[in-house]
Formats: sequence, C-alpha cells, structure tokens
Amino acid sequence: MDILDDIITLISSGEFEKLKELIEKYPDMINKSNNDGLTPLTNALINDRINETEYLLSKYADKKSCMPNGQTVLEWAKEQDNNNSAFFLIAWDYLDRLYEANSIWKKFKIKEAYCDVCISHITEEDSTMLSIDEVFTPENNYSRKVIEQAVKSHPLLLENKSTDEIKKTIIEQIKNSSPTGKYFVCEECIEKYFLQIIFGKNRDNVFEIVTRMFEENS
Repeated sequence: MDILDDIITLISSGEFEKLKELIEKYPDMINKSNNDGLTPLTNALINDRINETEYLLSKYADKKSCMPNGQTVLEWAKEQDNNNSAFFLIAWDYLDRLYEANSIWKKFKIKEAYCDVCISHITEEDSTMLSIDEVFTPENNYSRKVIEQAVKSHPLLLENKSTDEIKKTIIEQIKNSSPTGKYFVCEECIEKYFLQIIFGKNRDNVFEIVTRMFEENS
C-alpha cells in the first residue's frame, strides 16, 4: 500500500493523530487522488470526518477538487442534508469569500463601493465576493433578470442569440470592465438571489459553524 492509500485509510478509520503525522511528513499528498478517485479531502467528506476536514483545509486541500462522481467538493457539499463535514466545508468557503472581499478593499484602497447587483452603497462589512460564473448560473433569478434586461437594451445585437450566447457576451463584457473579475454583493442581494449558490440547502447549519469559528478566533 502506498502513502496516499495509507492516508486515505487513516481518514476512513478516524485515526486523526496518525493522519496528521503522515500529512506533515508528506504534504505533497494532500491533493493527490488514488485509483478510486479519492483525495484525502473527498474521503474525509464522504466519511463525515469533521476534524480531518478542518485539518486538511488548513493545509490547503483544494476546494475545487472533484468527488468520484465528478462534482466539485463544494457542489457535492451543498446537496448534503446530514453531513457536518460538508457544512464545515461550506462555512470555510464562505469565510474565504469574506476574507477575499476584505483583501480587495485593502488592495485597491477602496473608500466607497456599491453592490454590483442592486447598485446600493455597500460597506466592507457588508460585502461578499462571488465569481462572475457563479452569478450567472442557469438556476439563478438574477441571471435571468440581467439577460432579459440586456435583450431589451440591445435588441439588434442580442434578440436572435441563444440564452447561453447572451450570457457569454455579458460575462465577457463584465470581465473586461471589472478590475477584480469578481462581484461585490451586499447581504440583501445575497438573501434575494444567491443563498443556494453560497450555502446550498443548509444555511442554518453552516451559520452555526461560521459563528463558532468566529468565536474561536476572537
């Protein structure tokens, strides 16, 4: 059995201290996948090993890695009903969004900003980052609204194009004009349009974990 399989076996059996020893010794294994398509993080999630999940994320396990079924770990986590490790992963990702927003405020020395959705004034504490691709997902009410507005505003350019073509045109225009390539979104618009995208099916469970993590770090 090789080192990666040893790590994955330790996760399955819940031998946390031995897992940490191996990861510290072989950090390059953190995002490798075995013959079954399992990485340490995906196996921790499948087995609902929350301590292992937290530890692997702290060691930069890739949140974009894929489960054996081809979903990213975040896509998979947002569909789960009773998996504390999945809720923890979503909470970690949500905090990453907040930290990213905070970093952009500082990097670009922003003094005043507006929500990219509703154009209302937004503060640093009230801003969450979304990728442009997340904003324009097919199941998103905001995406449909913007596409409809774009067709009304530019009928000669867009009215004969498919929805996917229109969406691609809009995304390209935003990416070309945005210095960050991201969306600043206020809390009200998160509530209105993007809860499913950020939190999946279990916002309350995720918020409990977020609150605990803030308390532990305060």
